[in-house]
Amino acid sequence: MSANKKSILILGGNGFVGRELGRHAAMLGYDITLLARRPDEIRGRLPFPCTILPWPTVSAPLPLEALANCDAVVNLIGEGVADKPWSESRRAAIRDSRVMSVAALVNAIAAASKRPSVVVQASAVGYYGDRHDDELDESAPPGAGFLADTCVQWEKAALALKANNVRLVTLRIGLVLGLTGGALPKLLGVYAKGLGAELGAGQQWTSWIDIDDLVRMILAAIREPAWEGVFNATAPEPCRNADFNAALARHGRYAAGKKAPAVAIRLAMGKRAALVLDSLRVLPKKAQRLGFSFRHQKIEAAISDLLGKAVEPNLRHLVVHQWIPIPVDRLWPFFSSAQNLERLTPPWLGFKVLRASDAEIRRGTMIDYRLTLHGLPISWRTEISAWDPLRMFVDEQRRGPYSVWHHTHTFESMAGGTLMTDAVQYRLRVAPLGELVAGLFVERDVQKIFEYRSRAVAHLGAQDFNGS
Repeated sequence: MSANKKSILILGGNGFVGRELGRHAAMLGYDITLLARRPDEIRGRLPFPCTILPWPTVSAPLPLEALANCDAVVNLIGEGVADKPWSESRRAAIRDSRVMSVAALVNAIAAASKRPSVVVQASAVGYYGDRHDDELDESAPPGAGFLADTCVQWEKAALALKANNVRLVTLRIGLVLGLTGGALPKLLGVYAKGLGAELGAGQQWTSWIDIDDLVRMILAAIREPAWEGVFNATAPEPCRNADFNAALARHGRYAAGKKAPAVAIRLAMGKRAALVLDSLRVLPKKAQRLGFSFRHQKIEAAISDLLGKAVEPNLRHLVVHQWIPIPVDRLWPFFSSAQNLERLTPPWLGFKVLRASDAEIRRGTMIDYRLTLHGLPISWRTEISAWDPLRMFVDEQRRGPYSVWHHTHTFESMAGGTLMTDAVQYRLRVAPLGELVAGLFVERDVQKIFEYRSRAVAHLGAQDFNGS
């Protein structure tokens, strides 16, 4: 690390927020270190360059070298609260992953010869519990229930950091909106199946934040000494669930007007129903007093920015970032060659490029493929509908299994290498009932294909980019 560079240690760096934080921090020139249970599984597949150190479990001590030359720590660790029922063991895992990771960090900093100047510690708006129409700034007391109790323990554990002369910033984070992870892609899949709806009465408040604003807030907390203590990491204008539903339906051009009764949600989700039925009107008063400027204050503007580039109504979305340690001018020929697609496609698809209409790809080139999906032979034709060398290209399906397949490939210089982004919008060629039945399986197939692609790219060597 150069003398002028700042270094960040991110705990939970392979999650949705951690990956976006790392990507933005790398663009700003930070050196980044991550901890991971299995470093080899994520090495080469992240959207930013970094050092990855093994950390087998949150109950284990941090690696000794984790804090070496570390200027700031961001702790985002926490088992997901929405993906599994809240059994007794699951509640314990949710609580322990948070509290124990903080304890490990406290112990490591106390023993370090050189300590970071700041720790940014995640918490959640669940701290406030179900508060109806109350306006909740950072001075509001904690609420009741499992989420509130967990957040109280989480934040209390982090207070021990202050004894080590470390500036502590605790962010109570709301619903994070972005297309690379979190709740929104899952919600869009639900809406694409025709199941999007107002939840319960639709009048409960949702406290949300755009992923870019959250990342900017974390970076501000790292840089600016005035940031200390608890901050609400939410947009200035929380919205009612009915307004959230309307914005998704309008800008994603999904069907609107449906309602999901609270009793049905509680039957389906059990105690997790609190995640969508509790009312939290949380306001980021402290960040605003310090002059933090939110790029997305209203839900309409945030959803419009995320979904405003939808090519057609009622689509599913997938966005994948990956950093490759090869400059754009050497990378571009490989990824713009139709024949190399075979090397990046799972063997179980039996993918074969048959022909291209032009010897050298350009706008308007048609490419024919053959593949097999779940035992069914499929012919696929795509057109290169946009072609901007060294920057981006778009392929769109003209014949195949989807009614819409729009895949944008972009390439951006970062840290001596290339940030490659795949943004896919797609819709099945089926009636609404078919979408309801088959959509989940197709969504899993698409995710598996791009997961394989990321692994394949990570295993490419420098020789693969010499005159491809």
